[in-house]
Amino acid sequence: MAKHIVLFSGSFNPMHIGHLCLANYVAELHPDVDEVWLMVTPANPFKSHTHLLDEDFRVRWASHQIGKHPKLKVSTIELSLPRPSYTFHTLKHLREQYPDYKFTLLMGMDSLETLPRWYEGERLIKDENILIYPRLGHDVPRSLSPLPKNITVIDAPIFDISATEIRSLLLQGHHLPYFLNMEITHPLYIELIDQLKHQPL
Repeated sequence: MAKHIVLFSGSFNPMHIGHLCLANYVAELHPDVDEVWLMVTPANPFKSHTHLLDEDFRVRWASHQIGKHPKLKVSTIELSLPRPSYTFHTLKHLREQYPDYKFTLLMGMDSLETLPRWYEGERLIKDENILIYPRLGHDVPRSLSPLPKNITVIDAPIFDISATEIRSLLLQGHHLPYFLNMEITHPLYIELIDQLKHQPL
């Protein structure tokens, strides 16, 4: 039987409770979802990448975060593909690898606003099933209103948490174990602080 996979891509720099709760929500409460794949990505073409933590570290951190949840998986597929990383190419690769799977994209309302400017963005808008989670201060862009039937805004809880702000606060010496779902004595937490001290914001 074909699986329905929701693809949640992000730099996860680092993954925090906002990412985890959203993935958990979609995996458990959205109809007919078999798994949510958290796709750790290389540099986003639309963002500065000077602040990125090591890819290997982000994967290890994310894998620890999701634990043994049966519906959540960490994927490194985007890290193995030619760069720059484009969602259009990722989907093409996944469909070649898993021809019987159904794939749905999960992205924030802020990403929907920029989607027409993505590589083959108009084709993604036309052809792909997309779930949109709300973001404070962002609405459906006029150019996409009303939304086509293949794009759905979900009633997911809003977590106004920024990985950029988390990194900044950590560098100021604040402890944020509950934002990061990680004990401050855990080796990964200690490694995170060490990496941040050697990375520009």
